[in-house]
Amino acid sequence: MAQTKKYTSKAGNEYTFQKVTPRAWIRKLDEIDQKGKSREALTEAVLENIVVTPKKTIDDFEDYAELEEVTVEAMRFQQGK
Repeated sequence: MAQTKKYTSKAGNEYTFQKVTPRAWIRKLDEIDQKGKSREALTEAVLENIVVTPKKTIDDFEDYAELEEVTVEAMRFQQGK
C-alpha cells in the first residue's frame, strides 16, 4: 500500500499526497530532464503523480503562492523529508 500524507496549506486547503515508487519517480524526473528541465513539467508531474486529492492542474490554482507551497511540500514528502 502506498504511503500517504494529509496536508493543509496556509490558505486552509486540504490535500492528500501519495508517494511514488523510487523507480517510477526517477523515470519521471529523467523524462523532465530530457525535455530541458522545465519547471512547468516538474510541477505538472508533482500534481499528476503525488497530489492525489483534490486532482488539480496548474491552471486550477488562483495564485502562484498556493501552487508553489503545495508542490514544494509534495516533493518534500516524496523525498522523505
